[in-house]
Amino acid sequence: MRKPLFDVIAVGNVNVDLTVSLPRPPGPDEKLVADRCHLCLGGAATNFSIACARLGLEVGLIAVVGDDALGRMALEVLNAEGIDVSYVRKAREALTGLALILEVKGARGLVSCRGANDLLSPSDVDFDRISKAKIVLGASIRLEVARALASACLEARRPLVLDPGGTLASHGLRELEPVLRATYVFTPNRVELFRITGLRELEKAVKVAWSSGPELVVVKAGRDGCFVFDGSSLEHLEAIKPMGRIVDPTGAGDAFNAGLVLGLLKGLKPARAAELGMAVAALKLRRAGASNMPTLEELKALLSSRPGFSGILKAL
Repeated sequence: MRKPLFDVIAVGNVNVDLTVSLPRPPGPDEKLVADRCHLCLGGAATNFSIACARLGLEVGLIAVVGDDALGRMALEVLNAEGIDVSYVRKAREALTGLALILEVKGARGLVSCRGANDLLSPSDVDFDRISKAKIVLGASIRLEVARALASACLEARRPLVLDPGGTLASHGLRELEPVLRATYVFTPNRVELFRITGLRELEKAVKVAWSSGPELVVVKAGRDGCFVFDGSSLEHLEAIKPMGRIVDPTGAGDAFNAGLVLGLLKGLKPARAAELGMAVAALKLRRAGASNMPTLEELKALLSSRPGFSGILKAL
């Protein structure tokens, strides 16, 4: 078996996110002046990749962008973050994914154009690429891509971390079971877990999801922290409260995934790796922009300031 080139390869979406803050919703044919706006990259796999790179990991990304100005900008930003974009395909026939986020008095709405993201195909996740990573994350990918990714991970004997997002959460357990059987860690949030399982009681839903194949189920629960199940007992871990006010929750789940993967790569037990994920997410909440992720130095500073994290800190 060849030596991996990357600590992690992420598979999923690349978006350009434009966040606009308005005093009120515009009326028909009305032109409003925004209070402020913010432009950055987005998409779960992109956010995760940037978070991992800033945490010191070697990262590759498998995705599709348009052969347009936004796609070129995205590739420049990813390159600057130290992410290998050799497997990011440029599609002439599509525009780069775009998300418009509207903020009105604290309420947020999102309009998404998937664009080139819909062109990510099973052929993009072949054995040769997947075998170059120590661990693989698939996030918000279509079912046929998820199935191909699961097969490639099995063939390459690489652990798969699967974050279903809304895309895979539209499918039930029966459709997802071939993918979950090849999954090492399944990381839905509560809403996604309930949609996939058709259940509304968390412990039952977790156990049903686990029985479909993954070795570990980690459920992201926002202010309620997370839940970790390894087949024996369900462990609830309290959230780490961010210092200062919450600026932007977008991308916090992707930051959690990055911290979780970092912990697993460092040999931490699942619950401790999940705590590391919550620490990265807590730092992300204080930053504007979905992909505006904290650094390893900031993570170490947070851990050193909190009691009970000395063991995790030593692992880093």
